[in-house]
Amino acid sequence: MRSIAWVVLGIALAACSGDSPTGTPMCSGSLYDPCATEHDCQNTTQMACMPFDDAFEACTQSCTKDSDCPKQSDGKAVTCNPQMLCQPEAANVCTMP
Repeated sequence: MRSIAWVVLGIALAACSGDSPTGTPMCSGSLYDPCATEHDCQNTTQMACMPFDDAFEACTQSCTKDSDCPKQSDGKAVTCNPQMLCQPEAANVCTMP
């Protein structure tokens, strides 16, 4: 019975260790990374954490036209939305710290 308790404790500690799922990198606060607050974004003077269509929140930057928005790391184009923010289709795939 004691060995089962130790196994359960070990699994619980491993789950809380902050490791990202296999194959998913940790977010670094880069452009289009998911975020919860502006502090999750690397460059808070040029980037902001913004919600998009109640679907996701991501680090973004201002724009005036589509060509102002860098592509995502996977090569997908990003558009400049009516609020003058670069809006990706989805946030980058990474695990928030």
